[in-house]
Amino acid sequence: MGRLDRLKSRIGELTQAMTTPPEWDPEKFAHLPPEQQEKIRGNIERAQAGAAQGAQATAASARAAQDAEEARIIRVPPGAPRRSGLSPRHLLADMVRSDAFDPDNVKDPEERTRIAEQERASRIAARAPYDAADGPPLAVSRFLVRAHDQPLAVLAHLAETGVAAAPDRVFSVHRVPDRISPNLTPQSERGRPVEWEIVREEGPPADPAGEAPVLETLTRGGAWVSRAAGEPIPRDEELAATLAVRAGLPPESCLGLPRILELRTARDESEEMRVVCHGVGVLAPAWAGPPLAGALTDLRAQAPLALPPGPPEGIRVDVLDWAAVVPHLGRSRLRDPTLPSPMPHLPATPGELLVAYLRVLGLRARDTYGAAPTAGTGGTGEIGLGSGRGQRPCADGKPRVRLNAATSIVVTYRDAPEYAAGRARWADYERDVLHARLAHLTGTHAPVPGVVRSRLDAINRLDPELWFTSPEERGPSAPYCGF
Repeated sequence: MGRLDRLKSRIGELTQAMTTPPEWDPEKFAHLPPEQQEKIRGNIERAQAGAAQGAQATAASARAAQDAEEARIIRVPPGAPRRSGLSPRHLLADMVRSDAFDPDNVKDPEERTRIAEQERASRIAARAPYDAADGPPLAVSRFLVRAHDQPLAVLAHLAETGVAAAPDRVFSVHRVPDRISPNLTPQSERGRPVEWEIVREEGPPADPAGEAPVLETLTRGGAWVSRAAGEPIPRDEELAATLAVRAGLPPESCLGLPRILELRTARDESEEMRVVCHGVGVLAPAWAGPPLAGALTDLRAQAPLALPPGPPEGIRVDVLDWAAVVPHLGRSRLRDPTLPSPMPHLPATPGELLVAYLRVLGLRARDTYGAAPTAGTGGTGEIGLGSGRGQRPCADGKPRVRLNAATSIVVTYRDAPEYAAGRARWADYERDVLHARLAHLTGTHAPVPGVVRSRLDAINRLDPELWFTSPEERGPSAPYCGF
């Protein structure tokens, strides 16, 4: 019997005890004087009241333990260090402030590399029995552009490298949700380098002689979907998949569903770095430009749409909680993870978690709309800027201070029976190897909090100002929603 089963059994026992308390039996004490009978009766009644209160308190404690167990995402394996006494926010803050927090952390770069590679090899070996037998080998690469050159520089790179010519081999093209050099211009990313990532099936590049791909975007400030207060807010990728489906764009013709992210400090007195999600795009080959533009025009004319919750029929959006993993790795957003890792069985980076999920699921690029580590799920998050210590290599080889902002892994794909079997393998892998439930609680959509706007913004999808417009100036508190 597992811990959760024992808690449920204990709750049942206590509930039974509360519903069948001992009763006063006058025949048992009939031989005593009346005053003694009254005294005993009063004692029994007080004992009954005290027992009932104690049982209620114990049952409430057991229910709280059960709720905590059911909400747990990461289970600490036997022998692993426990750090659950601090919240993730406080844990990360302490790690940024003090090098002494992890006295066993290896500092030598070569030794760190050796340990990291050794731990990663062990994780790959532990995952191997769960990998899909016919899953394609994956290739992950990054390239660097300047923030103010987005998205045109991204589209040009995809054309020059031939990536845009083979969308059926591309899982995703997306912005890496990191802030590079956060202390130089914390209030704006203008002029700062940003990285984009390409996740694809291995193989030689396609002919790069084709046209640049197209990107159509849905802004979070637009009232695209009809939602009343209390109804679920659509996830970014669900709405992007809706646009793709309405344009007749299958996943084998899609290059990704990138979120339009910006990382900067709030434009107020706050010194905290914010992850701002301005919207989501559909990235596709040049030939898909006219149908995508037409579908977007139709959406704008019909908005707000009365769409049912969730993605279009036949499409799945799976979300894994990377933010729940970070505190257990002995790392902060501004620092590399502790090595040796306090939990070496857990993926060390969001990219490693993404690759693991794709490998176990057996997902193929031709069925995938997008697969990316990202940030901003459910709204704007805040991340402490910290001291900015430590530099890590960027895609151009130059080391820079980097703030990791990923909070989740989002995979959008056309479902099939073999992927249901892959999800079952992933559940076994989580239970047996990761000791985690990374999709736990991620399926819940945040509700519309109150009044939402009834108009949508008409913004040029290639206008650089879109990438730097404050959401406080444009967006409602319920992204994509109107009435």
